Amino acid sequence: SDLMGLSRAVISVGGDGACRADHLDRSTRGFLEGVAYASVRNLADLRVLGDLGVRGDWFPDIVWLAGQFMPRMHRPGPRLRIGLDIYTANVLARGSAWVLAMLQGVVLARGDVTFVCLNSTHRVMGSSAGIGKLIRGFNVESYQFHDFETDATQLASLDLLVSTRLHVPLIALQAGVPVVFLLGEGKTRLFLESLGMSSCFYGRERVAE
Repeated sequence: SDLMGLSRAVISVGGDGACRADHLDRSTRGFLEGVAYASVRNLADLRVLGDLGVRGDWFPDIVWLAGQFMPRMHRPGPRLRIGLDIYTANVLARGSAWVLAMLQGVVLARGDVTFVCLNSTHRVMGSSAGIGKLIRGFNVESYQFHDFETDATQLASLDLLVSTRLHVPLIALQAGVPVVFLLGEGKTRLFLESLGMSSCFYGRERVAE
């Protein structure tokens, strides 16, 4: 923890839902054991720090407060709008490539609904980009995030958001838009548990619902 006389500290670490120090991979454990202080975003991660003898504090995810500074509220339109904040990398990492085919089927079957494929990254190609290049239909729109104020307004226009991520859904929830957390990471599951919203988390075993 001492490099050139300086102690190392890490801020706002998002854990992977390991909950126990002996469940961490070797590289993560080795990194944390060399840290003098860390702040984390989930209470379960704070317990992991305690197991490792690392001093730490827990602070809720700062994105959860973003809506207080630039509030938007959902305003229903004449046509149902469902946002798809879904990324191939997240889907493939959970062995659920079939979900993409299922989504395409839903889009084709529900011509009365507008589906908005969101991309909050700056990538237009590859598994780290949104699924806008994969989902097709006359009722499909694409939206590239570029400006927080405009992005927040876009999210508030949705009637439902389906997402494999964490931060974009948090902005949507603050605008009064219901969210389905699809195939999320461990840190997403832990965060929803802390809010009493575990029912919104759809892991691989619940997707067929």
